[in-house]
Amino acid sequence: MKYLKNIIFAVAIFIASLALFKTNVSADSYSISNFNVIVNIDEYGNADVNQKITYDFDGDYHGVDFVQDLHGTGGAKPINVTTDDSRKIKVKYTNNKNELKIKTYTDISNEKIQFNYHYKIYGVVTNYKDTARINWKVIGKNWDVDLENVKVTFNLPKKNVNDLRAWVHASENGNKIVDTKNGNVTLDMDNNPSNSFVETDMIFPTSVTPKNEKNVDKKMKSEIISEEKNISEENEIVSHHKKVILFSVALALIFISLIIYILILINYRKIKNDPNNTLTPVNHWFEVPEVSPSVAQMIIENKKPDENGFVGDLLVDANRKNIKITENEKDFNVRRLAKIDNNLLGFLFDSVGDGDSFDISDIKKYTKKDNSQKLNKSYKNWQNEIFKEYPKYFNVKHAKIARWSLIGQIVIGVLLLIINFIIPLTFSGIQVIIFRVISVLFMISVVLNLHIKRRNVSIYSDEGVHIVTELRGFRNMLEDIDDIKMAEVGDIILWEQILPYAAAFGVSKKVIKALKLNFELSDISESDLYPIYGYNNIYFVGSFSKSFSSGVTTSSSGGSGGFSGGNSGGFGGGSGGGAF
Repeated sequence: MKYLKNIIFAVAIFIASLALFKTNVSADSYSISNFNVIVNIDEYGNADVNQKITYDFDGDYHGVDFVQDLHGTGGAKPINVTTDDSRKIKVKYTNNKNELKIKTYTDISNEKIQFNYHYKIYGVVTNYKDTARINWKVIGKNWDVDLENVKVTFNLPKKNVNDLRAWVHASENGNKIVDTKNGNVTLDMDNNPSNSFVETDMIFPTSVTPKNEKNVDKKMKSEIISEEKNISEENEIVSHHKKVILFSVALALIFISLIIYILILINYRKIKNDPNNTLTPVNHWFEVPEVSPSVAQMIIENKKPDENGFVGDLLVDANRKNIKITENEKDFNVRRLAKIDNNLLGFLFDSVGDGDSFDISDIKKYTKKDNSQKLNKSYKNWQNEIFKEYPKYFNVKHAKIARWSLIGQIVIGVLLLIINFIIPLTFSGIQVIIFRVISVLFMISVVLNLHIKRRNVSIYSDEGVHIVTELRGFRNMLEDIDDIKMAEVGDIILWEQILPYAAAFGVSKKVIKALKLNFELSDISESDLYPIYGYNNIYFVGSFSKSFSSGVTTSSSGGSGGFSGGNSGGFGGGSGGGAF
C-alpha cells in the first residue's frame, strides 16, 4: 500500500504539472477578467473611446492606474471615469501631448469592479491621397497582468464602407470581423499576455473622414497593403520555422525518453537475481542491532550517514563510558574519558574544544571563525569511512541499476513535461488532447513497470538482507513506540542501548517522551544518557544536530489580413495600467 501511494503520488504530480504548463499561473494579487474597448471615429478623424476594464482583486488595494500613450496623435481630452457599482472615487488626471494618465483612488478589498474610462483622442486618422488609415496599438505593452476576454470595436462614422480593410498584429491568435455594411471592425481574443501589445492597421476611403485636417499629400494604399502582405508572409515563414524546430525538438525528446526507458529495461534484464535473497517483512524487532547507528542509518536509508548517524555513534560512546555528557545551563558539555576511535569526534575535542571537552555552542563559534571547511572536511572523511562498509551489505551492481532507474524515471517525466509544453505550440485542438493522454499513459506505464522491476530485484547482499530485515522491524518498533509497553521489552539499560539508534533514525524525541512515561525518574536518572532526556526542555540530540549541521555540508473578411505577429508602427505602444 505504501508503494502504491508513492506511485499514485508521482503520477498525480506529473498530471498536475501538465496543467501548470497549460495554465498561466500568476503570482499577482489581482487579475483583469474582461477588457472591452469601443472606439467611435468621427468625420474629423478623432476617436471617442470607451474602455470597460473588469478587475478581480484578491487583497486590499487603494486604486488603479491607466495610461493612454498619445505619441503620433493630436492629444487627448479626458471626459469621465466611473465604476459599475457607482462607488465614490477620486480621479487624478495627468494630460500632456505624450500621454494621458488617469489615477483612480478608491478603497478595494477582495472584490470585482469594472472601471469605465471615457476620453477623446484627436488625430487618430491620417488621410492620404488615396486612402485613410488608422494605425494604432489599441492595447499597449505596459499592462502588468494578462488581459482576459478582450474585445475591441472600431465604429466608423459611415456605413457601407466597401473598401474597408484591417489587419491585426498580436502575440496571440484571435478573431477579427470586418463588417463593411455597418462600417466597423471587431477584434476578439481570449487572452492577451502581460506586456504584449495589440495593434490594428485599418484603411478605408477618405470620404469616411472628409473633415479630417490630418492630411498627407501622398498615395499610400498600395504601400500599406504591400507592407502588411510582407509582414504576414514573414510571420508565416517565422511561424513555420518555429514549428519545425519545436516539433523536431519534441521528436528528439521523445526518442531520448524511449532510449532511456529501453536502456533501463536492458540493465534489469542483465540481473540474475537470487530468489532466496529477498526481504521478509518483520513488523517489530526488539534486539539491539549488530551494527553501529551510523551504519544502520546508511543501510536503512541507502545513503551516506548524516549528522543524525554521527549523534547515534556519539551516544554509543557515552554508553561505553568513553565520553560523558553533562548539561550546562542551556548548553551541553561532552568530555573525553577514554580513547576515542571516532576521528570526527576526536576532531571536535582537539580542534573545537580544548582537547579534553567541548560544548555544543563551541561548534557554532568554531565555524563562525571561517573554520567550516576544516569541520566539513573532517565530516566528509567520517562519512566516507563509514561508507566503505556499503559493499558488505549491498549488491553494488543491483543498487546502482535501481538508483539509475529512479533517476531515469525522473528524467523521462521531465522530458515528457517539456514535450507537453512544446506540442501546443505546434499543434492544436484534439491533437494536443490525444498527445497528453498518450504521455500520461506512457508515464503511468513507466512508473508501474519500473516499480515492479525494482521490487523484484534485491539491492542487498546476503548479509545485508538479514540485517536490513531486522533494522526495518527495529525502526518500525521505534516509530510505533506509543503502542508498545516499553518496560515489558526491557529495562532502562536496554533502552539506553536503543536510544542511539533512535537518534540515527530521527525519532529520538518521540522515544524519549515514551521513556519518560514508562519509567520512573529514579531509574532514568541513573542512566549514563540521563542528560539527553531533556528534563529542562533542552534536547541534546536536536541541539547537537542543529549546531553541527550549520557548520557542514550534508550530502545527501474582404481581403483583410488575419491576426499575426509583427509591428506596423502604430501609435499607442506605451499604453497600460495596473493597480496600487
